[in-house]
Amino acid sequence: KGHHLFSNQAWFDQFAVNRGCLHAAVNVPALGRFDIFTAHLAPNPEAIPNLLNIDNSKYKLMTVENNTALQQGTELCEFVQRQTTRPDGKQPSQVILIGDFNFRAPSSTYDGFVAILARHCPWGFVDAF
Repeated sequence: KGHHLFSNQAWFDQFAVNRGCLHAAVNVPALGRFDIFTAHLAPNPEAIPNLLNIDNSKYKLMTVENNTALQQGTELCEFVQRQTTRPDGKQPSQVILIGDFNFRAPSSTYDGFVAILARHCPWGFVDAF
């Protein structure tokens, strides 16, 4: 039904990866419509220094302030809202969000992402993780 490429890309992704999300709507007899979204977010900034073998305390490459994953999470939620808000203004009852979010729970990125979902998804959020 639609797609969205994230406008905010991590500096290390800009040369090799286009991250974004896809949307499909599926009608299931007796259950109704399901809006299904899959996304691939930038890696958790807390993990990048270890992956690249960088001393983050020296270079300060990844901080909470430049957390691309959370910025992409906001774009993702805004895309979900645009794609699922009905003409009468009602929100959907069945949205499934799956993908490679590139963070684990517990982490500050996970907590931030859950907070973004709570702000942008007034119909509720259940973590199946």
